[in-house]
Amino acid sequence: MKPVLIVQGTKDIQVSPQDAQLLRQANPRAELAMIAEANHVLKTVHTEERDENLAAYSHPGLPLAEGVLRTISTFILRNAGTTAVTPKTPPAGAK
Repeated sequence: MKPVLIVQGTKDIQVSPQDAQLLRQANPRAELAMIAEANHVLKTVHTEERDENLAAYSHPGLPLAEGVLRTISTFILRNAGTTAVTPKTPPAGAK
């Protein structure tokens, strides 16, 4: 079974922490990372206001919440080599 990382923001208004727990329980190899103050698109939200949370979805100037990149990169490095990845060969004549 391939490793799975579930990244859940504590301010996610689309997927609840309970749903994330159920996903984790459904796969024994799954890891769950809860990111404080992160919304569904993993950007920092400091308010409970739905409109402000949604506005963060399309705000290109907002960085990812603290810990997102570290969590994902650590997971990838820790699991490197645990799954075989076969590169696709481009069709003959493809550029």
